[in-house]
This record gives sequence, structure tokens and C-alpha cells, in this order.
Amino acid sequence: MDKKIREKLLAELEMPPLTLKNCARIELSGNCAASIEGCKGIIEYSEKQIMLNLGSSRVRFQGFEMQISAFDSENASISGQITGLEFC
Repeated sequence: MDKKIREKLLAELEMPPLTLKNCARIELSGNCAASIEGCKGIIEYSEKQIMLNLGSSRVRFQGFEMQISAFDSENASISGQITGLEFC
């Protein structure tokens, strides 16, 4: 998409600039849940940490009683007590 068209579209829709880029979106609900859009796969999974592949990077969620409550080809939902978030 042409840069000028993308900027105009984002302005008209009142959306943040990164919305149409090819990057993951992470939404936290307090420290007990996270929704990840653009997830490419699970790299590591335990009760203390979950690492996800975001394509060009990775993200690690650390905490207690961590679990993946939903997962499909592009999205993941994590629940538990999240104590840390790290981009790798």
C-alpha cells in the first residue's frame, strides 16, 4: 500500500500508525491475561514462562500458573499471573 494512502486511511479511521504494518499486537488485561495477534508459533511453554514467535521477533511472558487459553494460526491468549514481559 502506498505510504500516502496508508497515512490518509489511518488518519480517517483514527488508528495508530503501526496498525497496518506487518507486526504483532499485544493487549494486556492487567497482569492476568494477554491477547497476542500476529503470533506465528509457540517456542517455549511452562507454568513459569511462555515464549512466542512473532515472526521478526519473540516475546516471553513470565509469571505463575501461566497457560495458553487459546491458540490458532495467528492469535494466542495467555492467562495466569504475569510478572514480566520481554522482547527477544
